[in-house]
This record gives sequence, C-alpha cells and structure tokens, in this order.
Amino acid sequence: MVSIFIFWILLSLIIYCYIGYPLLLFFLSFIKKLIQGKHLSPANIELPDVTIVIAAYNEKGFVDQKIQNILSLNYPQNKIKQIWVTDGSTDGTPELLASYPSITVLHFAERLGKAMAINHAMEHVETPITVFSDANTLLTPNALIELVKPFQNHNVGCVAGEKQILIQQNSAASSTGEGIYWKYESFIKKLESETGSTLSAAGELYAIRTALFKKIPADTILDDFEVSTQIALSGFTVKYADKAIASEYGSLNFDEEQKRKIRIASGGFQTLFTKTELLNPLIKPTLTFKYLSHKVLRWLVVPFAILLLPIINIIIVLSVDNKVYILTLLVSIIIYGMAFAGIVLKNFRISNHIFFLPYYFISTQISEYKGLLRYITNRHNHKWEKAKRET
Repeated sequence: MVSIFIFWILLSLIIYCYIGYPLLLFFLSFIKKLIQGKHLSPANIELPDVTIVIAAYNEKGFVDQKIQNILSLNYPQNKIKQIWVTDGSTDGTPELLASYPSITVLHFAERLGKAMAINHAMEHVETPITVFSDANTLLTPNALIELVKPFQNHNVGCVAGEKQILIQQNSAASSTGEGIYWKYESFIKKLESETGSTLSAAGELYAIRTALFKKIPADTILDDFEVSTQIALSGFTVKYADKAIASEYGSLNFDEEQKRKIRIASGGFQTLFTKTELLNPLIKPTLTFKYLSHKVLRWLVVPFAILLLPIINIIIVLSVDNKVYILTLLVSIIIYGMAFAGIVLKNFRISNHIFFLPYYFISTQISEYKGLLRYITNRHNHKWEKAKRET
C-alpha cells in the first residue's frame, strides 16, 4: 500500500533527523579520534587582542551587569576592547554606556536592525579576533580563553561558544524545554565540530577572524547564522568550544518562547531561499550534508511529517489488520494528548516540567509553519522586539 510506504518514509525522516543524524556524527567522531588520537592543546598560548561587539537595543537594564561581567573575565583586560552599538534605543542605553569612557559607543537615532548594527561596528574593529555577544548573557570566567584557543589552527575562521539556559527553582516550564533543547543542540554542534566543522554559531557568544568578515544584507534575520556560514563557505572551519559558556535566563513563558521560535523559523526560511549555495554539494559537500540533516529537515520536512504521520496512521489502521500500526497510533495519541494538556496547563507552575516536553516539541513544529507563512507573505521583520525572559 502507498500509505504504508509513505508512513515509513516519514517516520524514518523524523527518526533520522533527531536520532539517526546525531548517532552518525557520534560514530564518525569516534572513528576519527581512533585514527588520529586525542589532540592536546598547548598549556600556554599567546592570547590575541580581541574586540567584543555588542548590539544593544533598549538594554539599559543589562548594561552594568554585562560590562562588569566582561571586566571580571580571566583574560588580560589590556587585550579586550568593547564596541557597543545602539540603534534607536529610547531607554537611556547610550547615555549609560557613555559613562564608561573605555568603551566605544556607536549610537544611531534610527532603528537599523542588528545586521546593520554589526556592519557598522565592524568598520571600527582593529583587532585580529572579533567576539560577538548579547547584552543579556553572562560569560563564564574562562569563556574568552576557551573561545580563542581553536584559532591556533590557521584553518579555523570562526569559533562558536556554548549557550546555556539558567534554570531557577521556580522557572517556567518553557525554560526547562528551552534548556533541554540547547543541551541537545550543543551536543550536535560538538559532534559536527569534531567531524570537521559545525554549521553555524549562536549570537550569544561566538568569535571570528576579523579579516574574514563580509558585510551582511541589511534585512538579515539570523545574523549569527549568516556571519558564521559565510566563513564556512569561504573554506574555513567553524569550531565549537563547549567550555566557552554564555548563560541567559529562559523565556518568560511559552508564548514568549514561541514568538522567539517563529522569528528564528522565519529567518531559517530566509536562509533556505536566499543562501542557495549551502544546498550545492559541489561547493562544500560535507557542509551541505550537515545543513540538510541538521537544518533543512527540521525546517521543511519534519514539521509536515509530524502533522501527516498520525493521519496516515489512521488510514492504515482502518484498512489493514496489523497491531504494529495500532501501537504507533496509540503512541501518537499519547504524545498529542500530552501536548494538548500542555496547552491547557502551560501557564501553571508545575514542578514536573518533563510533562511539557511533548508540548514544547509540537509547538516548535507549529512555529515552523508560522515562520514559513510569515516569510512567504513577506511579513518577516529583521527589526524585532526581543522575547521577554525570566530574571
């Protein structure tokens, strides 16, 4: 039956995307380590001068905390420069930054968007390494040291740090879901890096060789993805530094988390339809394979597979007497039932947040639909209001 064939194709794609691909990377990483042996970095390295670039829109509440965090890092302070870009800020952010004379502040009265803010900042960077970070993230003491270590290899053009979600005892369930997601995402990025190059970096913390930066389009939504993949496509590797940690609190609630995910989804489709060279295996075959497995399947295939799978399963159960498909249908009903319960209970403070994981997973797929719709109807906006987070 055609429906049975489609059912197993869709199920296989879902399993491959979330389980098979990481397992494949793990196997390839294991083989590579077995052949090459463990690589030991030199104990003492020459730390380069770095410029930390922070694009800040109405971030007055985080300015003092972020600057003090940078000043407390275990990195020679005479080798750290800071450039803050504020565009359209109306809460006093540029005025507060002006009280720190050692910091370069670029203020624009007009709201330009983060992509343009980064382009302007890069015109003022003179150090060999540029570090990008967000105003509301806190770096661990050795974060910068760990971030610059991989640049000892001249083939490395970008280094991605690790994003962690701070979970409090009374955190919303959305924070737990976001935290688990980033642990899973970090695991994949680490494996991708160990097998050559990871795909991209997260804007909370990453570094590049300044000379490799190219201006990014003004309407770019995912600026971190654009900057890092440009470098990967130019022939340099993007490495992952799991000890270079940037932490932030999770989204205030599920609605705020979905707002963030819809924007990311819209940016993903912008990338898919505009950065077509990533889909060309003749340019960078390994990078294309990772892009298809890690991103394209998640953005374009899995959300529709998740929607169609239970429908096809019902059709099969009604036409074929086979207990296997009854079992798979029951599993689907349980997962969707828990997701529906999550909708009802999402604003309640419930201690067992694991209960909300099916809802977090399904809502992520829904965000992909909404992101695609926003992109194809041209309602995406690179100047966005950030999601509210716990404090």
